[in-house]
Formats: sequence, C-alpha cells, structure tokens
Amino acid sequence: MKKKYMLIRTFSTLLVCIIFSMGAVVTAPAPSWGWQPDEVVHSPDRGVKPTLGHRFAGTFFVSDEDTSIWRIITLTANGNWFSIASNQTSIGLDPDMGYTDQQGVWKKTGNREITAKVLNFGFSPADDSHVGNSVAHYEVTFSRDFNSLTGQYDGRVYPKYQNPLDPEDPDDFIPFGGTIEGTRVRVD
Repeated sequence: MKKKYMLIRTFSTLLVCIIFSMGAVVTAPAPSWGWQPDEVVHSPDRGVKPTLGHRFAGTFFVSDEDTSIWRIITLTANGNWFSIASNQTSIGLDPDMGYTDQQGVWKKTGNREITAKVLNFGFSPADDSHVGNSVAHYEVTFSRDFNSLTGQYDGRVYPKYQNPLDPEDPDDFIPFGGTIEGTRVRVD
C-alpha cells in the first residue's frame, strides 16, 4: 500500500511540474533574435499594432536651407536611416571631395522628435579614391501629422585613417552643418 501511495504521489508531483512548465512556456515571451522597436505594441486579440515608431517611418524629400542641397531621407520603423544628397560629387567644403550615400540609426527622443547618427565615406571625384570618413548628428522634429519635418545637423569629416565613431585625433576634422526642412513622399 505504501508503494502504491508513493507511486501516485510521485506521478502527481510530476504531472503538476509538467503542467506548470507548460504554462511557463505558453506565457513566456517569444525569443527575440532581431531588434524590435519599443514602439510596437503586441495585442493578443489584434496582433501587432503600429504606434509612434511607425509614424516616423517613411521617405522624405528634404531641402537644406543653408546650402540649397536636396536630400532624400528614408527612416525605417526599426530605427535605420538611409539618405542621398544632390551634392554628393562635391561637398562644397572641399570641391575635391565627394561622398557616398549616408547610413545610420535614429531613435525617438520625444513625442514628435528623433535624433540620428549618420555615417558616410568621402572620396575624390577625380579618381574615386577614399579620402575621409564622416559622422553627422541630426535633431529632427515632425509636424503633428508626421507629414513634414524640420531640423538641424552638424558633422565632422575625418581623414580616411580615422574611425569617425572613435577618432584617434578628435581635433583633426572638417566641420559641417545646417538646417533641414522636408515633406513626406506619398503615393497619390
């Protein structure tokens, strides 16, 4: 009788452990192998609901008010920044230097504000040789409907042997900056 009682008790304990572990698996959050923005809200009955992070995302046609440069800036919902500019073959600071498309990251800093860090390579238009690396910081504010933006940026062009994120000689750079204004690109 005692053996039968011990067997039932062991079986019951094992069954309770299995049930609790299944509950932990069901209620545990799904593993995240990639970056997921904080702005996405998961609702079990409605799936993934976009919120503010997705409102920033899109492509914008942007003018640089100080230099008459035009830019196309694309922001992704997960925090990436891609842009091209109308003066990439000559930056104006040095007519012997152009630059590549810009890539970087952005993050939300307010209800309608973001900050971004953007990188690119400088090159010589004469022979396409690599001559520098740059980093720019943007502070951008969006309109209430997120269809337009304004902001300012400042940056530094470092010699090609310097990492712009951690320069060996932080005083060896060419500064640049300006203000921007733009409109969201929409399909009619």
